[in-house]
Amino acid sequence: MPEEAQDFPDEAKPKATRNPLDALAPPAAPEVLEVVQVQEPEPVELVEEVVEVAEVVEVVEAEPQAGGFAIMVPGKEQPFSTHQTLEQWAEAYEALAEKMANTAKLPARERMTKLRELKELNQGTLEKIDSVTRIKHTSAYQRRIRALGAAQ
Repeated sequence: MPEEAQDFPDEAKPKATRNPLDALAPPAAPEVLEVVQVQEPEPVELVEEVVEVAEVVEVVEAEPQAGGFAIMVPGKEQPFSTHQTLEQWAEAYEALAEKMANTAKLPARERMTKLRELKELNQGTLEKIDSVTRIKHTSAYQRRIRALGAAQ
């Protein structure tokens, strides 16, 4: 039996605890900060003002040029076709653009160039058509260009 263990007084021996975390020192008391009382702001009256705005839209019909609206094509001095109304022109323009995009005679890069030139040559008339139709034309143009770019 080792005698050395008996030489230590009982205070020096570690106490057996059920939970080892109980042996840790308790946490330091939190620092108390100064308590400041906050005053509620005074209520503000909200005044709702109704303003009526009348939007005036001026409709300007594009004047047909010498017998109608002409579709110009790249490399030609004369119009490809002439139409009496902007609606007819828009339909014919879309049909021509679709035909140019789908032709198998030219490589995709050249068809993309021809579509861009067609749009540039007819930009003046495109600006005269209503915004909804113009958005449709722009969307169709971008769709064709993307399709041709993927076909390369």
